Formats: sequence, C-alpha cells, structure tokens
Amino acid sequence: MLRRVLTYIGWAALVIITAVAFFMTGSVLAMCVSLVALVAPIAGLALVWANAGKVKVSLEGKTSAPKGSDVAVYLCVTNESGIPMPNVQVSMEVTNLLTSQVNRSVPKVSVARHSKTKLPLHISSEVCGRIELHATKISVFEPLGVFSKSSPCDEVRRLSIMPNLQDAYLRNVMSASPLSDTTTFSPYFKGQDLSEVFSLRDYEPGDELRRIHWKLSEKVGDLIVREPSLPLDNSILVFWDKTLYGMDNNPLRADAMAEVALALCVRLVRSGISFNVAYNNAVESRCINEFIADENDIYEMIGHLMSSPMVDGQEGGLDLYVDMFGALRCSRLIYISAGLPPVVRDASANMAVMAFVCDDDDSVEADGNLVQIHFHSGNAEAALASAGVM
Repeated sequence: MLRRVLTYIGWAALVIITAVAFFMTGSVLAMCVSLVALVAPIAGLALVWANAGKVKVSLEGKTSAPKGSDVAVYLCVTNESGIPMPNVQVSMEVTNLLTSQVNRSVPKVSVARHSKTKLPLHISSEVCGRIELHATKISVFEPLGVFSKSSPCDEVRRLSIMPNLQDAYLRNVMSASPLSDTTTFSPYFKGQDLSEVFSLRDYEPGDELRRIHWKLSEKVGDLIVREPSLPLDNSILVFWDKTLYGMDNNPLRADAMAEVALALCVRLVRSGISFNVAYNNAVESRCINEFIADENDIYEMIGHLMSSPMVDGQEGGLDLYVDMFGALRCSRLIYISAGLPPVVRDASANMAVMAFVCDDDDSVEADGNLVQIHFHSGNAEAALASAGVM
C-alpha cells in the first residue's frame, strides 16, 4: 500500500514539476515530458480496463515433497489479449493447514500478447503439513505502473510436506486381542480373522496355504482362497487428537505428532495389521475415521490427516469421536495428543491404551492398561523409541 502511495506521489510530482518548468521557461521538452507523464498512464489504464479480464492465473507443480526441500510450484499467467501486459501482480497466500503458518507475497510477471508465462514459486518448510497455495487477486498495471485494474481470483493448489518416517517399535499393542468371542464383523473391509470368511477368490502366487478353502477347491477343481474378516470389536484404533489442551501452538509440536502417527501406521501395516485411523477437525467440530489395510492407504490418507490445524476447543477429540460414532469399537487404542483428557483414562478400563502425549515432558508411565509416553515438541524419535521398550 505504501509503495502504491509513493508511486502516485512520484507521478503527480513529475507532472507538476515538468508543467511548472514549461510555464517558467517555455521549454518544449518540459511540455512534452509533462504531457507524456500525464496522458500515458491514463491511456494505458484504458487499455488495461479493456483487456484485464483476459489475464488468467493457474498453479502447477508437485503434490508432495519431503521436509526441508525446495519445491517449485509454478504460477502460470496467461495473456489471451492482443496487447502485452508488462506488469501483472498476483496476490498469493501460502498456508500450512496443519501449523496455521501463513506467508503472503505479490509476485510480478510480464506476459507477451497471446502467450503464457510460468514463474516458479519456491516452497520450503522445515515442518510437515498440508500446504495450500491460494492466488487471491490479479492486478494488471499499465506500463508506467501508476494505475491498475484488480480482480478477485480463487485459484488453489495443495501439496503435502511429508513427515520424516521414523523407526517405530511396538510390542503388546500389536499382539492379538484377548477378546475371542467376536460376533460383529465389518461388511466392508477384510481383516485377519479367518474364523469368519469375508470373501472368496481364486488363488494367487504367494497366498498362504492356511487361507486355501480345500473343500471348495476340490469341488470346483481350482484353488480357492478365503479372505479373512475384520472383527469390529477386536481391532486397533489410531487416534490423533488435534485439541491443544492448553499447550502452545508450536509448529514443532504438530510436526512431531505427525511423525509419530505416520511411523506407527507404517509399522502396523508392515506387520500385516489392518486398523482404523481417526482424527478430529476442531475447526469444523467433526471427526474423520478411515480404514487402513496397506501402505498405499496411509499415503492417500496422510494429506487429509495434515489438513486441519491444532487448536484449543471446548470438546476434546475423543469425546467428539464418541458423540459421532458411538462407543469406541476397538480393543486397543493408540492415542496421540498434546494432553491426556479423562475420557482416555476411562477407556483404559476396557481396553489397552498407549498414549503419546506431546506436552514437552519426557516421562514414561504404565498404569494397568494405560501406557503414557510423554515427549517434547520436535522429538518424535525419542517417543517412538520409548514405545519399543514397553
């Protein structure tokens, strides 16, 4: 804004000084300069107003990148008009949706007539998160840069800055559930329980022999494999509670919690365990619950997981989950949060709970079914190492 004001002042001063010089000296040169300085911006503005609507903006580039890397996302400005646009400015907002960090900039480009210019916007973040690039306004200036025509823009592109994948070691949390009289199974997802058949299919190389349905295979003359079912009350739930519970909204806190969540999820699927991941969107007061069967599911889900911020709220994430989905339908809960609300302790009366609490402490506690691993912002590695010895 200050720059625009200074531009107007400079333009007005040039017109006035050259006009005064002409009247004082009668200089033809001063008269020409004064007329050009006065008329050129106004004439340029008329052309801009007539053609500004033919300037379009889009964003192109990668959809994911590791932390600390320099990623080029391209701001593409297309000029569909028949006149060159030497000064186009695009107002940009770059927001980390997980940490709520916002950067604003106004890149400038020059675009020839009937052409397209690609300007690299270099994105880099030392913490993970879902990065949203939002072009909010296009300003087309006449050649001297005095006047412009602005119009709103709503071009958005998102990319995921991925958490570092740490090593995770889990013991008891992955062992078989003590619940053996399961009667409720998922109608939508397969699991590991061969006592109930989810579906049947033809044998494929690499299938375990214990999954072959020998009687049916003998009848049809081909090997048939049983897909096991997922017991709904004999499962693992990984829950990331985005409520801050009075802790500061340090970007390193969210980063560490994301690394813990990713490491645990990857360790579970690499151990052949399917499970559910849930997390609360505190801004929208809702919970999201997703089933994870393999590593592809994790990397499809991780962008969504990092698209809502850590915030303080009236209702904790697990309370919101129970309000939306009913009682916890799992036998083991892995809970990631900045605090330990009473509902987690209550849950440990009926199931095994491993709580990773990013409250800038470094203690480890075990009390009955509840294991608490407290860790510092930015130190996911220590938390995961502690889980391996419990």
